[in-house]
Amino acid sequence: MEHSEDHEKPDDEQSAARLEEFRKSMEAKMALRQSNLKPERPDSSFLRTLDSSIKRNTAVIKKLKHINDEQREGLMDDLRSVNLSKFVSEAVGAICDAKLKTVDIQAAVQVYF
Repeated sequence: MEHSEDHEKPDDEQSAARLEEFRKSMEAKMALRQSNLKPERPDSSFLRTLDSSIKRNTAVIKKLKHINDEQREGLMDDLRSVNLSKFVSEAVGAICDAKLKTVDIQAAVQVYF
């Protein structure tokens, strides 16, 4: 049985694809790390421009209980548009009580920071 280059190519391509995916993942993690080291805290005038209704905040807190990677971007958009300053303990409790799968941990970490 001969081994041809055709059988090795897919492995090389898969390895290269995995390496590139890993590299992108590490770059994203490093970018998040850098942004976490120098957080920009909003001032009170900016917080007043955000939605602080109980209905909207309750909806966001419910989403925090079910964090997953597919909904990460939508949840991040919601978090940018609401003022959770009066609901911090509820939001933290929701994140802590969330049932996370391994693939969802990165999304939870991004939401947390």
